Amino acid sequence: MGSSEFSLFQPSPKRSVLHKAPSLIADGFLFVGGASLALSVVWALLTFINPTTISFDNIIAWNAGPCGPDLRSDPPEPTFYDDENLSYAFGEPVKDWDSKRREWLKLHPSFAAGAAVDNRVLLVTGSQPTVCKNPVGDHLQLRLFKNKVDYCRIHGLDIFYNNVLLDPKGTGFWAKYPLLRAAMLAHPESEWIWWVDSDAVLTDMEFKLPLEKYKDHNLVVHGWWNMLYEQKSWTSLNAGVLLIRNCQWSLNLLDKWASMGPQGPDPKNWGKIQKSLIKDKAYPGSDDQSALIYLLIKEKSKWADKIYLESEYNLHGYWLGIVDGLDGISKGYLEIDREVDLLRRRHAEKVSLFYGQMREKYMRERGIWRENKRRPFVTHFTGCEPCSGEHNGMYTWEACWNGMQKALNFADNQVLRRFGFVHPDLLNSSWSLSVEDLSTPARGVPGTALLVSKLEESPTTNSVAKAALIGEENDTKLQPHVKPVTHYPLNCMPRIAARVQQWKATHHIATFTKAPKGIETPQFSNDTYFDKTNTWSKFAHGLDSGYDPAEPTFYDDPNFSYLIGQPVEDWDEKRKKWLLHHPSFSASVRDRVLLVKGSQSIASSNPVGDHLLLRFFKNKVDHC
Repeated sequence: MGSSEFSLFQPSPKRSVLHKAPSLIADGFLFVGGASLALSVVWALLTFINPTTISFDNIIAWNAGPCGPDLRSDPPEPTFYDDENLSYAFGEPVKDWDSKRREWLKLHPSFAAGAAVDNRVLLVTGSQPTVCKNPVGDHLQLRLFKNKVDYCRIHGLDIFYNNVLLDPKGTGFWAKYPLLRAAMLAHPESEWIWWVDSDAVLTDMEFKLPLEKYKDHNLVVHGWWNMLYEQKSWTSLNAGVLLIRNCQWSLNLLDKWASMGPQGPDPKNWGKIQKSLIKDKAYPGSDDQSALIYLLIKEKSKWADKIYLESEYNLHGYWLGIVDGLDGISKGYLEIDREVDLLRRRHAEKVSLFYGQMREKYMRERGIWRENKRRPFVTHFTGCEPCSGEHNGMYTWEACWNGMQKALNFADNQVLRRFGFVHPDLLNSSWSLSVEDLSTPARGVPGTALLVSKLEESPTTNSVAKAALIGEENDTKLQPHVKPVTHYPLNCMPRIAARVQQWKATHHIATFTKAPKGIETPQFSNDTYFDKTNTWSKFAHGLDSGYDPAEPTFYDDPNFSYLIGQPVEDWDEKRKKWLLHHPSFSASVRDRVLLVKGSQSIASSNPVGDHLLLRFFKNKVDHC
C-alpha cells in the first residue's frame, strides 16, 4: 500500500465532480512551484557562470563541506595517549605501534581520508639552543629555516623546527634521533617523518618526493649499494637527510641505531668497532652515519630489505660539486620556459606544483632530465659548519659563504618569482628587482639604468661602485665572516649590474612576465603535459595544488603588476573568478589566513639579533 505522504500527489481512481476544481487548483500550484524552482536553479547556475554577478557567498555555498582534516575535535574514546606508561624518550620501547596508530586514525577519520594519509609528510629540522659562535651563523640558520618553510608552504607539508635538546646525552648528529622518535608519537597522522639537516638547502622548490616509489620501504637515504657492500665506505650513504616511515619497524630501528651513540651504554667502544669496519671513517667516536652503515653490513637480513638507497636524484647533494653550476642550470630552465608557453604563465603560488610536474614530464620526454641539467633537490653544505664556523680545512670559509649565498638565492628566486621579484645576482641576498624592471622599461628607465639611478640617490654611494656601473672593471672582494659583512650589498653593486646585463642579453628575462601570445583564446591545453588522474598533487588538507585550468585569469593580463604604484582594479571580482576556477580553494576560503613575516636580508649588527629573530620565526611557524 502506498505511503500517505505520496498519496496526496496521486490522482484518485474515482474522482467526483466536487473534487475536480480543488484538484485543478492544487495542480496549478504544483506547476507554478515547480517552474519557480527550476528558474531558481537556472538563475543560480547563471550567477556562477557570469563573473559580474558572482559573490563569495555563492562560491562558499557551492563548495560547502569539510575541507581537509578536522583540527578542532578529539573524541573521548581512549587512545595510546591515555596510557600512563607511554614515553616519548628512549629507554622505554613502544610496542604494537602500528595498531595503536591505526586505532587513532579510525577515531580521527578526517586524517585517514583517501590516499592523503599515505602521502602526509612532517619535515623535521633544528639547530642548537644557544647563540652561534660564528657572527653570521644565526643569520644563516634563519635563512636556512626560511628555505624549508617556503618549501613546506608550497607543498602543503607540516614542519617542526626544534632548538632544544630532548636528550642531554644526544648532542651533535645524535640529537635528531630522540626528536624523530618523539615526532612519530606526536604526529600519528603523518606517514613519513622527513629529517633535513639545518645546513641543507632545498634547491628545487617544485620537486615532490616520489613517495609511491618507496611504498615497500621504511627508510630512505641517499647512497649507493655497491659503495656500501664492496667498498664499505663512509661516503656510501648520507644520514643528514632521510625519510623514515611512521611505523613499528622504524621505532625498532631508532632504538637500535641510538644504542650505538651517547644514549647507549658504550659509545667509545662503538667508535672503535665502526672504525675497524669502515676504513675511511674520519671521526674517532661513534657517529650516526657509521652506525647505519654498520647495521646494513652486519645485520643486513634484518634491516636492508626495508631501506632504500636513493641515487636517482639529489636527496643529498654535496655542495662543492653543485654551486658553481647553478647559473648554468638557471639558463637551462629558462630555455625550457621559452620552448613551452604554458611554463611562462604567471600563476598563484598555491598551484606551482602543476607547473613543476609539467616541466618534469616535458624534460623527461626530451631526454634532458639529468643531474647536470636539472635543479639539485637538496644542496647539503656538509663540512661548512655555519653555526660554529669551524669548517673543514679542505675549503675556505669564503667558499662556504659564497656557496650558501648562491644556493639560498637560487632557491629563493623560485619563490620570489611567484611574487613578481628576483635576485639578479645569486651572490647578493640584499638586492632584488621586480621582474618587470628586468624585462621592460620601468617608469621609463631600463633595468640597468634603474640601478645607476638608485645608486645616485643613495648617500652612501662610493666611487668604486659607480665607476663599475658605467663600465670600468673592478672586483671588490670581502671576507663575509668579519664585521664589514653589513657592507656586502654595496660592494656587490658592480656584480649586480653586470649580472643584470648578462641576464637581459642571454636569458631573455621578458619571459618571466609576458603572457604567451593568444592567452585570451588559449592555444594550449593543460592536459598536454599533465595527467589529472594523478593524485600526488593533492595537499593533505584537501587543496588541489596540481591543476591550473587553462581559462584566462588576471595573471594572464600583461598589464597586471605586482608593484606598488601600478593600480590593480576590480581585484575582488578577479579574485572571485580565480576561486571559481579553483573550487578546492574556495571551500572554507573565509577561514584561510596567510601569515606574512620578514626581516632584513643581511646579518644583524646585534650579536644575538639573528638568534632572537630565528626564535621569533619558529614561534610563528609553530602557531601556523
